[in-house]
Amino acid sequence: MIKIKNNLLSSYYLVLILLAIHFLINIAIYLNTNTFYEISESKAIFDAYYSLINAEKFLPISGYYFLTPGFIAFFITEISGKGLIYYFIFQILLSTITVYIMYKVIFHITGSRKQAILSIILTIFYLEYILLGSIFYNQLYEIFFISVFLLLIVLFIDEKKIIRIVLYSLLILLIIYFSMFFRKTLIFIPAAFIFLILFNFKDKINLLKFLILAVLSFIILFFYNPYRMFNSNYIDNTETLFWGHTMYGGLGGEASFVFDENEDRYNKRLKQFISDNNIDSVTPDVIKQFRISEVKTFIKEEPHKWLLLQIKKVFYTFGSVPQKDGLLMLYKGKIKIPWLMSSLILQLSYSVILLMFLITVDLSYKKIIHDKYKRIIYFLGLYLIGGICIFSAYQERYRVVVFVCFFIPVIAMNFNKFKNILHKENRRELITKLIIILIMFAVWVYQAYEALFIYHDRYFKVVQ
Repeated sequence: MIKIKNNLLSSYYLVLILLAIHFLINIAIYLNTNTFYEISESKAIFDAYYSLINAEKFLPISGYYFLTPGFIAFFITEISGKGLIYYFIFQILLSTITVYIMYKVIFHITGSRKQAILSIILTIFYLEYILLGSIFYNQLYEIFFISVFLLLIVLFIDEKKIIRIVLYSLLILLIIYFSMFFRKTLIFIPAAFIFLILFNFKDKINLLKFLILAVLSFIILFFYNPYRMFNSNYIDNTETLFWGHTMYGGLGGEASFVFDENEDRYNKRLKQFISDNNIDSVTPDVIKQFRISEVKTFIKEEPHKWLLLQIKKVFYTFGSVPQKDGLLMLYKGKIKIPWLMSSLILQLSYSVILLMFLITVDLSYKKIIHDKYKRIIYFLGLYLIGGICIFSAYQERYRVVVFVCFFIPVIAMNFNKFKNILHKENRRELITKLIIILIMFAVWVYQAYEALFIYHDRYFKVVQ
């Protein structure tokens, strides 16, 4: 019996079965989904799709909005002549392919099909990701490109044949370039290559490989960046930095004023800035200068509050408030699941995976640095967390890429830690992790209290 179980867990047929299950669950979610237009980026992409149907011409990016999925949907519907159903089947296939790619990453790193299969099971269990396939959402593409990038990097670092090194290099650069039509996630990825250079001085081949990638990716991203070249309303980072590094957005670090008092304070400060600098008229450049000034003033005069804000953004990104878009899809689907049940379903899969990550994550700096694969996974993970939590304003919906491309791979790679975490030699590590989990739980309780009682009206708009 045990032998049959082990053979099944090690079987490639199980991989195919699980991928089929992932695909079918996505189809079921799509058939139940009743909400498209009102979810985050969906409105802008839907508008772009209908504009293309009406033969309007425009660029695939407009300000913060990446409209490229609308172009893909238009192309697929024009070929099929069947409306959007084939486009969403395409998205579900893309989601399933992404799961398989992450399986290949874990299998290449660990050599264990069981651990790689675990990554598939956890991704199927992670509902926030499953929901992405049936709506217009750039994150689905973002996660796909990050997963392909990760697979290519782990293959690239082991490759010794010149032809394959060149091939992988070209593919990596193409992935970086095309990802910029969907998200800016990889805009600072040359930093990852510089990081890898620092740990490959003894390996001259890898040193040269990552040096070339660093230079070429920098050239692509800062001279031929699609976000600049194909953007009808290019916006620099000033605005996103402003929201992420001041207390004007919501309760701090959010992407809009939310409360009237924040907007009033902003307007008063802007008037004072105009007066102090003898400015005649308010132009976009003046607004930019003012916002930069506000960020600098906040960091300089209240560095402790700025630091606490960054810590808060991390905790709240991975907090107890359900992801709004997922909640809408479940609560307002064709089978209307009560909002409380929808919240519990969403938070169950999310919190279990987060807890598993906190138990299995490596706390030893040396273990990470001296493992060629782990330093890639962990650096990319910290890069993603920094991007969604610290670089600018935070939102819960941004966290999905971190779960699929960092948390779940770490759990799969370190799954044996569940067996030995209670061993005597790991007692210090266990205590440290329990403290982290308790702090996280305390933040969750306070955030839930905030949502349910202090700012009840704000948070419950989503279910009204």
